[in-house]
Amino acid sequence: MRNRASAHRIRRRWGREMTTFKPWEYRADAGFVKGTELTGYKVVAVDGDLGQVVEAEYDGPLPAHLYVDVGSWLFGHHVMLPVGVVERIDATERTVYVDRTKDQIEHAPRVDPAPEVTDYVNYFEDLASYYSSTYMLPDGQLSSKPRTSGWSK
Repeated sequence: MRNRASAHRIRRRWGREMTTFKPWEYRADAGFVKGTELTGYKVVAVDGDLGQVVEAEYDGPLPAHLYVDVGSWLFGHHVMLPVGVVERIDATERTVYVDRTKDQIEHAPRVDPAPEVTDYVNYFEDLASYYSSTYMLPDGQLSSKPRTSGWSK
C-alpha cells in the first residue's frame, strides 16, 4: 500500500508543468519498444562508453529510468538515468545511446542505496530538475526552462 500511495504522490508532484524535455518518457524516435529488456545493454554517453544497464524500469511504480553500472571511471558507482536522456537504442548492437556527457552524468544527484519512499520522491524531482537543466535544444542551446514535464500513467 505504501508504494501505491507514493507513486500517486510522485505523479501528482511531477505533473504540474510542461516543457520540451520529458525525463520520464522515451522519445518517440529513440527506438524503444515496450517489453524490450534493456538489462545488459551497453550505455554510451556523448563522449564515450559509460557502462552497462543493470536495471530498466519503464512500467512500474517508479518513473521510467535506467540504473547503470558505470564501472571504474566513476569508482564503480551506479547512476540512475531518466529514460528521456536516451537518444536512441540499437537492439542489434545491444547499445543505448544517451545525449549527455560523462561529466554531466557524474554530477547528477546520487541515489541513496536504501532511501525511504519519501526520499525517492525528492530524489526523482531533483534528478528531473538536474537533467532538465542540462537539456540541449536542437539548435545547441541549453534549455532555459528548468522544470520538467510530469510523469503520468
